[in-house]
Amino acid sequence: MRSDPFCQIRDAIPALGEGKKVIRVAPGFYMPFHVNGGEPFAVHGPAGEGGIAHVTEEDVGGMSVRGGAHVVLDGLEIGRYSYRSGLRCEGPGTRLIVRRSQIFTDTRAPLHSNGCDLWLENTEVITRE
Repeated sequence: MRSDPFCQIRDAIPALGEGKKVIRVAPGFYMPFHVNGGEPFAVHGPAGEGGIAHVTEEDVGGMSVRGGAHVVLDGLEIGRYSYRSGLRCEGPGTRLIVRRSQIFTDTRAPLHSNGCDLWLENTEVITRE
């Protein structure tokens, strides 16, 4: 709800349900978040509105999806300032679609996928060493 927004994506996830399936984020920095199962949902960044929504923290990867979760990420910058994998997708029945985004890492593989259905659409994957 725009009149009373959550400050972090991970705080908005438990509020989904009852027809709410989309989290829209403004430009800014967001802490990494992790999804384990639950109802399908999408996180949409500020594409076309100017600015960047960064999902990152120095000591933690950008995000992980597992346990049969179905998640769409659209218009985010994931893991830019992290030295861990920017994105992890694990487990059978888990689906992650990443659109119009950038996935970063400094020293490890930017992506880790193990047994999940991972789709990248118009997404850059960048390793800096």
